[in-house]
Amino acid sequence: MGRGRKSLYKDHLFKEGLKLAFHGFTLDQMADFWEVGASTLRRWINRYPEFRTALRRAKQEADFKVEKGLYKRAIGFSYTERTYERRLIKTKAEDGNGQPKEQHQMVLIKRVKKHICPDHIAGFIWLKNRDPMKWRDVQERKVLGLFAEMSAEEIYALKKKAEKDIEQMINGSKEKKLNA
Repeated sequence: MGRGRKSLYKDHLFKEGLKLAFHGFTLDQMADFWEVGASTLRRWINRYPEFRTALRRAKQEADFKVEKGLYKRAIGFSYTERTYERRLIKTKAEDGNGQPKEQHQMVLIKRVKKHICPDHIAGFIWLKNRDPMKWRDVQERKVLGLFAEMSAEEIYALKKKAEKDIEQMINGSKEKKLNA
């Protein structure tokens, strides 16, 4: 009785896997790229520890680069933009077809220092991932003391009554000042 089909895993997949992981491919995308099932790819990862370790490191490095870029974008950064132009430096004798041979060189024309302003959205994403309890979109607030047993409607009604009482107090003190 046979042991089943021979594995499709080959050594070249190791290098390809590193490149794919480094470029942010998910396991499902890698499986699609190699035209194998996701379960097959997971089996390879479990069977070949060096493959698993290499994929994990490549993914970590890709994540680190994105994290670094997000941080730079959040705080702003400067860079120097260089503009080059192709210039003719020599014309040699004719080549075999009767055409003159030309040599060109890329020459630096100008340098411009540019600044990218901090991006508040990148800052929010950074903070949200660094401290999710403090920076998440919806925060839970616990109400203690007298309000703990009250429903939201009761608390809202109490707030409206307090606002009305304050308004009456303010209006009452204004009237007393006018009458005095």
